[in-house]
Amino acid sequence: IHMQWMHFVDVVLKEGQNFSCLQNLPILGVQNSSRSLEEEGAYYQGISQQWQDAFKPLLRDAHSNPGKPNFLAAKTLELHSLIVRFLCESIPLQGTLKKKSSKEYMPIFRKMVALARIILGDPTAKENQGVFTFVPQVIMPLYMVGYSCPHSNTRREAIQLLLQTRRREGLWDAVMAGKIVQWVMDVEEEG
Repeated sequence: IHMQWMHFVDVVLKEGQNFSCLQNLPILGVQNSSRSLEEEGAYYQGISQQWQDAFKPLLRDAHSNPGKPNFLAAKTLELHSLIVRFLCESIPLQGTLKKKSSKEYMPIFRKMVALARIILGDPTAKENQGVFTFVPQVIMPLYMVGYSCPHSNTRREAIQLLLQTRRREGLWDAVMAGKIVQWVMDVEEEG
């Protein structure tokens, strides 16, 4: 869902918000979509919610058994589901539902940081510090919090977690991502 949403947004932005490009965009197996932008946004929010509902039993099981092997996997999926939710609701596209203010996303930002803290604090995660993985886990969500969160303390915590972590996930480097959002925050706080 996340990959499809990013592809959708990329196509729209490349077209300079000429939404006629959506007619030939393959969206999760739907060919020649002629839905309006508002319908596309609702579609992605709907399939994201379907995924959330289907994921709840696995998440409940992980919460009740923190020592199980699927605990970290469930926490990582939960973290990435929050990214999808944030992206689906926050990217402003003409003709879509009214964009929320960034303060309305504070529960999502706080949850992302809390989940990243759990994942990074897990003994198996500590053993793998500095190891490259193709699997995205915590860097991108923490980057998003550091870049988008309006609450300084939550933002600083996300940045600190990035700077303390020697991880590489796909093309993401934790320390570099932390330095970038630290610079962005410093520039914003200057005025």
